Amino acid sequence: MATGTGKGESTASSAGVIDVRRAIRASEIVPRLAALRAMDAETCTHGERGLAAVWTLGDGSRLACLANLGGSPFAQVLPGRALFALGQVAEDRWAIQVSLQEGAG
Repeated sequence: MATGTGKGESTASSAGVIDVRRAIRASEIVPRLAALRAMDAETCTHGERGLAAVWTLGDGSRLACLANLGGSPFAQVLPGRALFALGQVAEDRWAIQVSLQEGAG
């Protein structure tokens, strides 16, 4: 799983995080987009400023994103394999976590 601190990262380090995200997108997400419909998503809120979004991809896999956008930390577990994290929503006021749950196809 790729991680980043999100706290005081240098420009070079931030560029590295962007490169990691691009690599994850190219290897894990893009190959699963065939037959994806734009409305295949579920969303919900968590706590003061938390949110979750889950997309069903073209192969039946589920891509989940969980973010805390400045509220109190909250407990929530994402299903599947962790792909990326900047902090942890259960510990940090600013955090994002992304996971992929493999589909049947």
